[in-house]
Amino acid sequence: MGKTVDDLYLQIRPCLGNDSWSVVLELLLLMLDEQSGALLDALLEKVLLEVQVETGESHQLLLAPLRTLGQLRNVGPEKVDQLISTAVKICLIAPVPTAWKRESKRKEEPYQKVFSALEKLPPMFYSGIVRNLQEGAQRTDEAPDLLPIVVFHYEFSAPLETTLEQIIPSWQAAREDFGRRHLSAFYSHVPHVGTKVSERIEQFVRSFGREKLFLEADLHFRTGSYFIPVTEFSLRKISSERERAPYDLAVSDFLSIDQIDFLLSGLVATSAGGMEFTNPLDIIIEHFSVDWADAQKYLVDWLILVRTLRAQSIHPAIAKRSLKGIRSIMRKGKSVQKFYSALLLGKPLTDPKVNSLQVGPQTQTALLQYSQSLSGGRPSNG
Repeated sequence: MGKTVDDLYLQIRPCLGNDSWSVVLELLLLMLDEQSGALLDALLEKVLLEVQVETGESHQLLLAPLRTLGQLRNVGPEKVDQLISTAVKICLIAPVPTAWKRESKRKEEPYQKVFSALEKLPPMFYSGIVRNLQEGAQRTDEAPDLLPIVVFHYEFSAPLETTLEQIIPSWQAAREDFGRRHLSAFYSHVPHVGTKVSERIEQFVRSFGREKLFLEADLHFRTGSYFIPVTEFSLRKISSERERAPYDLAVSDFLSIDQIDFLLSGLVATSAGGMEFTNPLDIIIEHFSVDWADAQKYLVDWLILVRTLRAQSIHPAIAKRSLKGIRSIMRKGKSVQKFYSALLLGKPLTDPKVNSLQVGPQTQTALLQYSQSLSGGRPSNG
């Protein structure tokens, strides 16, 4: 190695930001940390001087220092602050694209790698992250410039223990506007906890229109992660109830949505090759076996059951027990239960009593098309 910090930096500079050398560089930084905090600070100063936040140049140089920061003991607090400040700024200047961009094989951008490194820092560094988010919010009142802060706050995997209102003072007044700009901002505006399914979907339609109810969308900072359609998320939320009474309330709430025919028909249409659920089935099958006045409840049960029985992770014993219960309902149930049981068993009825389903015309058409597509096929776990 070189004798001066300049010599050392010249030697390691070609390797900084190269993932192939990340382990070696991190070991080097740990070794310097043990030997001399002053030398480590001087080396980090070289890195920070070269990183040009605004022009997007050399952002990858921060990766090795960020990934090692949680293990360094002798680095100066000023350098720690500068590293975190630069990293957060890099994230906040990255333009947030349209909420409906979905790329299954997108390349991880430097700002996403920086975000990932920040996520992996120990909690002792979170206050510095929050402080830089607050400082970023103080520099602008424009929603497009504040949007990356909202998205950062939502997508950061660990709780930052700070609300958006503590970061963006105007959050409460502007949250609905932010919610129309990106799904991460939408779910900050309409949180998962404490929001009824009907309220979430109706807010979604007001924000984005009903055509996007069945679309996936990429997260901004997290490569490889994406939002499932809000409709599928809603079914999954309903299926997570562990008792029949709350489950039935959730189903009734779902069916109260204004555009329920459009919603149900779309979910039926995506049932053949859509999402897979992994929640327990006992409560849903119990609900499916009850004599309900509203026949649409059986359709919601079916939408969840068909997605769960198709899941590759379902235990064979659970699938066998569930299908046994469905066969029993097929034999003893009323016509609407027989209709949905037959679909689950892959043996659609030849003369379905569609009027007993109590569904709208779009949903009725979608169900008949689904029934015809089975052509006597068997359920995947039957």
